[in-house]
Amino acid sequence: MAWVAGIDEVGYGPMLGPLVVTAALFEVPSADSCLWDLLSPAVSRKPGGNRVSVCDSKELHKPGDPALIERTAVAFWRARDGATEASFLEFVAAHAFGADALDGYPWYRPLALGLPFASDARPMAGHAASVRKALDKAKARFAGIRSSLADAREFNAGVEKSGNKSDYLFEISGRLYRWLWETTAGPERIDVFVGKQGGRAFYADKLQALFPDAFVMIAEESREISTYMIEGKKRRMRMSFVADAEMKHFPVALASIVAKYTREGLMEAFNRWWGERVPGLKPTAGYHGDAGRFLKETEDARRELGIEEGMLVRSR
Repeated sequence: MAWVAGIDEVGYGPMLGPLVVTAALFEVPSADSCLWDLLSPAVSRKPGGNRVSVCDSKELHKPGDPALIERTAVAFWRARDGATEASFLEFVAAHAFGADALDGYPWYRPLALGLPFASDARPMAGHAASVRKALDKAKARFAGIRSSLADAREFNAGVEKSGNKSDYLFEISGRLYRWLWETTAGPERIDVFVGKQGGRAFYADKLQALFPDAFVMIAEESREISTYMIEGKKRRMRMSFVADAEMKHFPVALASIVAKYTREGLMEAFNRWWGERVPGLKPTAGYHGDAGRFLKETEDARRELGIEEGMLVRSR
């Protein structure tokens, strides 16, 4: 058996709402196993159809309608052993580093979203069962999902401390690199594929600082892919930062979907809360053009509620 993992981020660019970075971890029959092929009875590489879709979340997601990404995210979440979470907030708390900080935001505290929240719950058990059956037949195991998230206050503090957004993205992603390193201790190497971050091509120094008790060796560094071997006393990791990784590696595509679903659910709560306080307010996805409109329309309400801009708006 071999370990393979994928990591991707969602929400790096917006002004409003959380940054979410997610890792998906699998145990597969061999290092060259293709999960799209192994799980093809239950999983499709393209959107649509009766099977669960695993592809780039930007392909799968329709603005304002998270039903398709929800079907995939919840089906895989419930395909895990021991998944019992019944609400969206329980789902976030169970898989996300940084979820405890959400209690400090009033729009998340009364988060009354189910799991699922955007689609019919009845077919979800069937999708999860199909994924489990395909995993069992392929002799593969979905070993876990973890995310690392930061909303505006944590994001702003992190960027100020690290000096720039790119370094903070590496820092918040580093929680997941360490989680994978510690979760897969043993003689088998883990292969980790990460979506290229912020145009960076060189990661060796930052990886060495993150893994001080291991040796980090450069295998390749280019615009398309940067690969490193990380060798410790009892574990080995090959980490590749890949351009368009979500189109090439199944675990990255799944991580992208779960990250997108996590952000979309939190933005749903955010928009519901503000919509209850500002009649006629249109929801926002939090990106720069529309965020300005949202901030202008909520200005009076924010002043009355005593909500400071730094609690809502990212500094960079």
